[in-house]
Amino acid sequence: MSDLTLYEQAVAFLNEKRFSEAFPLLKQCISIDGISQPDVLFNCGWCLENTENSRKQALDYYLSSYSSAQRDELKFHAGFRYSWILIEEKEYSNAQAFLSNILAETKLCLADSLILRHAVYWFAFCLELECRFLDAIDYYRKVEIVNGEGLALEAQFRKIICLNQVGNLEAALQSIDAFLNAPTLSGDDRLRQSELIRLVVDEKSQIERALTEA
Repeated sequence: MSDLTLYEQAVAFLNEKRFSEAFPLLKQCISIDGISQPDVLFNCGWCLENTENSRKQALDYYLSSYSSAQRDELKFHAGFRYSWILIEEKEYSNAQAFLSNILAETKLCLADSLILRHAVYWFAFCLELECRFLDAIDYYRKVEIVNGEGLALEAQFRKIICLNQVGNLEAALQSIDAFLNAPTLSGDDRLRQSELIRLVVDEKSQIERALTEA
């Protein structure tokens, strides 16, 4: 089997989510001339991330892909997958630091890149967990302004929580009103929107009670 055919077979397995079969073929493609090594390394990481009990092993591959990638989109994608595993492992401080780096370096446009918006959202989430609520609010707002998707509603909701945490209850109520007047989304986003509406209504009741008792 030629080197190119080997890689094509690995990618075919990858597309079929046959990760355990794709991974050994991809490893054979590492350092083969004529095949993009950052892509191979990223795909190795993706296989491991999607293989039971192998998620943390993906970190080295994603980091190598990130470090060697020339294309900004691949570089950012590898950096985000690296950060995402850290978040799943509850290594929030490390994830926040790495996300800070990739966000500072990227040339991607927030309005055009869903993965960038996800990275900004999770960066804000890590800041929130560090009790850096004002910083988190700023980044949630960056995601919030891109309307028409579920992630924007998630950012609005987290922003409301952060505003409550810093005691800016009037701003929290204004954000709640905007949230409750947002257009209805479709599909799975609509189901999540309904869940968030219930949470936001509860949050509004608590804030109004706190203002009444003040």
